[in-house]
Amino acid sequence: MERIIDENGEISSTPEKKQGQHVVRRSLRVRDFGKGGLEITCKRHDLTLPNDIERARMLGAHARPRAKRGESEDRDKSIESATKRARRMVRQRCKALAVDTMLTLNYRENMQDAKRLQADLQEFVRQLRKHYSAFEYVAVVERQERGAFHIHMGTTGKFNFKLLHKIWFAIVGDGMGNVDVSIRKRKGRSHRHKLAAYLSKYISKAFEDGELNAKRYWSSKGIQIPKQEWFDLCPWADDLMMMQEAFDILKDRGLSEPKYWWSQQLGIFWLTAS
Repeated sequence: MERIIDENGEISSTPEKKQGQHVVRRSLRVRDFGKGGLEITCKRHDLTLPNDIERARMLGAHARPRAKRGESEDRDKSIESATKRARRMVRQRCKALAVDTMLTLNYRENMQDAKRLQADLQEFVRQLRKHYSAFEYVAVVERQERGAFHIHMGTTGKFNFKLLHKIWFAIVGDGMGNVDVSIRKRKGRSHRHKLAAYLSKYISKAFEDGELNAKRYWSSKGIQIPKQEWFDLCPWADDLMMMQEAFDILKDRGLSEPKYWWSQQLGIFWLTAS
């Protein structure tokens, strides 16, 4: 079978085509997180379109030069792109860690200092690692209706509740905050995906306010996100065959209860299971 997509997701070679011929190929990208589940992205590639500008015209977008990041005319587009990228990174890191527990760090006061927020988080992690040396996490920030920040941390394992409160009180002051612990039920196979999705949704809220370049999430260093496996379908495969192939991969790996998303216009089908 001819390979048309390289390991970076770029079209590395195209079949010979006559002028006016409509050439379409379909590929699958599989990322296996082990206990954290599986993600499959299926994509339709229209090789007749020579570049991204033509693709944008096909989708009804206005082809224009890219503005500098943060410029007002392109700010909405920049925020949308940054949000998608950050949500994907948070979701993938959560799945790579196979998170099953969420810690929420609250402030009693109306704390809206972003620098203090980051410093408090770093100190909490530093102190906690004195007792749990292997502690790993993915953290996102949420702003409450009153404007105050609080932190959601996805992690794994069990913790001493009294110790968590003792560490946090030492940072924010006795009685000046709280630590909530939410342990996802381990019954059912989709709890890790749900927790990853729950944490990543706060990224969208975070981008609604503040600087475009502001920090929206933090995570442990060295989290290894599995590499993708690439599969090219036969030239005569259609969208339905592409989707069926994705479900067959899930079945072959013993997974069920998938969540999926499909865009006919973009030619993208995404699903996940754990």
